[in-house]
Amino acid sequence: FFHFAGECLVVRLPRALVLKNWRLGAFYKLLQLCFLALCVFYSWYSWFFLQPHTVKPWGISVLQSEGWGNGNHTPPAYCHHLEDYAHYQGSANHKYDYEPTACKVLPAEDAAVTAANSKELFIATFVDEMVLWEGTGTECRDAQEACDKKKSIYGGTAGRSRCSCTLHEQFLVQNPEEQHIRLVYGYEIDFSDGHRKELSRGGILAAANTVGPPHKMKEQPSDLVTVFLGPDGKACEFGNKSEWKHSDSVGGITGTLR
Repeated sequence: FFHFAGECLVVRLPRALVLKNWRLGAFYKLLQLCFLALCVFYSWYSWFFLQPHTVKPWGISVLQSEGWGNGNHTPPAYCHHLEDYAHYQGSANHKYDYEPTACKVLPAEDAAVTAANSKELFIATFVDEMVLWEGTGTECRDAQEACDKKKSIYGGTAGRSRCSCTLHEQFLVQNPEEQHIRLVYGYEIDFSDGHRKELSRGGILAAANTVGPPHKMKEQPSDLVTVFLGPDGKACEFGNKSEWKHSDSVGGITGTLR
């Protein structure tokens, strides 16, 4: 009993050992500063203190522009060796007829077609064309001879009351990579998490950015730089430059696919 009472009445005080060594203290403080600096650098590098917002495309268009890179006067080398494409004809691994007999310049309205959403542009490089002409009466008098001259298929009824001429032709498009293309794009950021109370719009559609509520947007100067990158992530040129300042790209950037 007395031993148990003695243990209960005893108060044990912790002991502290103080080492006075300025080198060890300085090293400890240096470690603390390094850890603090590492935390600050990581927060800055990862943008930990910033709230992320989704950047949405706004007003993107890929359009056909007038003109050609080289004036489209010089036929490329592949136009002089059309017979080399004949080996594709009838190949077991080739499911389509491919036998171009000419190399032609397409009119501007046919050289490129913009998709309905204006975000895609189809540029023709090979044309498989079939033209059908139909006539009646006196129009059929010289139709067969005209068809034969054009190496077309003639079709007519007895007495030549009705006739037709079908022309099937395959040809390569001359210099499709020199077709001028104009890129126009913009972006929009909603800082109000989908409530559209605080917006920011920019891009190369206008000379300045606009920020604020949709009914009270104010203009701000833009320092946007447009950079073109290839599939491998390396810089590539479009319009003779890989980087376009905002002041040089307002209204669209025009270039070729070469």
